[in-house]
Amino acid sequence: MTAALRNGALLLLVLALPASAQTPTGPCSYDACALRVKAATFTRPQLLVQGQNDTELVRLGLFQPAVSSFMTRSDSAVVYASVYDRLYDTGGVIGIAGTILTVGSPIIFEGWLRKLIFMGVGIGLSTWGGYLTNQADEALSHAIWWHNRELAREEFFP
Repeated sequence: MTAALRNGALLLLVLALPASAQTPTGPCSYDACALRVKAATFTRPQLLVQGQNDTELVRLGLFQPAVSSFMTRSDSAVVYASVYDRLYDTGGVIGIAGTILTVGSPIIFEGWLRKLIFMGVGIGLSTWGGYLTNQADEALSHAIWWHNRELAREEFFP
């Protein structure tokens, strides 16, 4: 009985979801719509840009708008961009918390053992946060590839 109820509830949830993450889009050339990441400088963060003219779509970084809303040409691109959106913020917050704990524990805590333990926890959190942000960057790379894969390329063959 519980398996039937569980399967019925799952079926209702699936039917309630939108059919596809893709939105209807017209043809767009690779030169006009290809996405890439523009490197950060001292005065601006990393950017997600589009086309030959480097049209800025979104700034990349902690607590920035969702990248997945710009990946509309492929369901796979949407999935990978959603992973980026989730992991980058999570990794950034964990990394910052770890850094604060690593730097602050010698000041806040008394006793060398407590200081050492909390510094170790802080270093572990910083490492984990860095790992998550690296995984987020990898997911963004996949999302861009899947998005660009769907673009129309001009044929230069006679």
